[in-house]
Amino acid sequence: LAQEAERKDRSLLDFPSKLEHVGPASRIPEQDVVLELQGLGERLAGALPELGAGQLEPFLRLARAELGAVQGAREQLGQAAAALRDFLCEDEALFCLQELCA
Repeated sequence: LAQEAERKDRSLLDFPSKLEHVGPASRIPEQDVVLELQGLGERLAGALPELGAGQLEPFLRLARAELGAVQGAREQLGQAAAALRDFLCEDEALFCLQELCA
């Protein structure tokens, strides 16, 4: 399988290096992360109008940017998981990245 992957697309063999933090992160259920990000986004959105253009505005802007970066990284993880699922020829309905990395 590895030889076939190398023949078709050498970058597929570098896949594990792109997921160096997946093992430790696999102990946290994805749904917990999603809920936490949603909650942070809601609290941030609620804080912006209340605090306005005060001293905390730079912090709130930075927090919004960082939250966006985390959400983007989560999307990238989803894409990488889909690529791994396809590489392993796993069924989409049965594939569980958390179980694979545990």
